[in-house]
Amino acid sequence: MNIFLIGMGNMGQQRLHAVEQLKKEYNLNVIGFYDPFVDSIKFNNRKIYSTDNFSEEFIVRNKIDFFIIGTPHNLIYGFIKTILLTKLPLTILVEKPLGLNLDEATKIKKLKQKHQNIFVGLNYRFYKGISMLIKDINANKFGRINSLNISMGHGHGSKFKNSWNINKKQAGGGVVLDPGIHVINLMQLFSKSKIKLISSHLTKMN
Repeated sequence: MNIFLIGMGNMGQQRLHAVEQLKKEYNLNVIGFYDPFVDSIKFNNRKIYSTDNFSEEFIVRNKIDFFIIGTPHNLIYGFIKTILLTKLPLTILVEKPLGLNLDEATKIKKLKQKHQNIFVGLNYRFYKGISMLIKDINANKFGRINSLNISMGHGHGSKFKNSWNINKKQAGGGVVLDPGIHVINLMQLFSKSKIKLISSHLTKMN
């Protein structure tokens, strides 16, 4: 499987490490990456340089099967659009959320062909404590659940206040979209049914 990574920040590096660990078992090969702020990466003891010509023609020529996207939210739609427009059978793993907002997510859904797959990186379910909770709920350990309260905080340090994650133009929909999308996803898993967001409230600290 030929893999191409877009964005080599924190999550991009983690995905690259995962591919490195799985390369022999699943015959994985990183053929390239794109990040204007990273010159090169190492994979399988060889140095790979960032491409400066990511396009439909590039994708077709290099026979890429799998894309891993980890960029600011405002860049996601442009990259996915380019990939899907090739109409090739391929798979995309994109870090949450799926675009800058609901409008972009809807456009992506319309562009996707039946033989193309998109997976959104919602990884909270794989944390040990949460995966155990899901297992217990599925086993009906707590009986019938009629309410559930979930709270979460963001684990970044002081530099986070200057990052793109809280820049509205780059991050989009605010805390409900990210990281709140993790909570929404967990509620889907816990309830085993479709859920509906009926209200939200934001409290700002001065």
